[in-house]
Amino acid sequence: MASKRNHEKSAPLIKNKTLKTIFQLFSSIPKVPFPLLPIRPLLHFKMQTASVVCLKDRGCFPIKPTKINKMKTTKGQLRSGFTLVELLVVISIIVVLAGLAVPTAMKALGKAEQVTGINNVKGIKSGLDLFAQDFDGEYPSDDTAEELGEISDDNVSSSSGRGTGSKSRLDRRNLDGGKKLGERRSSRRATASNSGGSTSNDYFNQLIAARALDNEDLFYLKSFKKAFLLKKPNNDKKIDQGENVWGYTKNLQQTSSSHLPVVFDSPISGGDSPKFSGKVWDGKVIMARLDSSTRTELIGGSDKKSGPVRGKIDGERLNLFSPEALEEGIMVPADLKRIGSGN
Repeated sequence: MASKRNHEKSAPLIKNKTLKTIFQLFSSIPKVPFPLLPIRPLLHFKMQTASVVCLKDRGCFPIKPTKINKMKTTKGQLRSGFTLVELLVVISIIVVLAGLAVPTAMKALGKAEQVTGINNVKGIKSGLDLFAQDFDGEYPSDDTAEELGEISDDNVSSSSGRGTGSKSRLDRRNLDGGKKLGERRSSRRATASNSGGSTSNDYFNQLIAARALDNEDLFYLKSFKKAFLLKKPNNDKKIDQGENVWGYTKNLQQTSSSHLPVVFDSPISGGDSPKFSGKVWDGKVIMARLDSSTRTELIGGSDKKSGPVRGKIDGERLNLFSPEALEEGIMVPADLKRIGSGN
């Protein structure tokens, strides 16, 4: 009788079949030596209506699930969003980060545009070299404009004689500002070496007429919108006003001094000491020399917005666009209108 009671204490009566199976399962687990596992882990099996706890050497016991006391909250304690102070702090942090990131991003974009400008100038210089190969080493000038006009006339006459009616290989309207051949000759005799009112567009148009260059996009760069009024090229085989941003030095040949600039940013003023805008490249000017070296040059002077370009020539620092530095060359600006000026 006593043994039966002890058995009931050690193994409580469980009517549920699932609980009996669990009890038998854990009763069959061998005991682990004390040094290795002093206490068998607590196993808790949750079921739909009850839970079972199994302890070492004491069997499994059903327990009733306990209710979780929910913390009482009032409507004032419920939070559905951020406070105004929190929003202001977040906005302030975003503004500070944007202020740090925007200048760096703009600087990177400006550097990329500068690389594009250098590549465009290199492309124009390559076109000038191709042109000079066909004209005895002479770059576009008033003389080459006359020769191109004569070639155009010969082509027109020969095609008319054959009765084919084909168009000339050269387009005379692009030569020397569209002047007629006789007018160009008389004009050259009257003006001699004076630059007159010509622009670099007139001489770059000779490249297109001679088929030395056919990409008008090389003459346009949107970065110059900071200083000039521009017009995107329409690829009509003619460089019009606002479609070219580069200046040019005429009357040069391949045998001229290699340090002479031939293609460069268009100046904002003429004369013996022309000034260049410092707004486009942050105080610099892109320049290609006759030796095909293309790089940026610093704008001098006390005015950061504009000034002359100085560089070393034979060890002496001079204005690179002064008559003394250009030797036989004559600087010709692009046909552009400055922002904020009437001309």
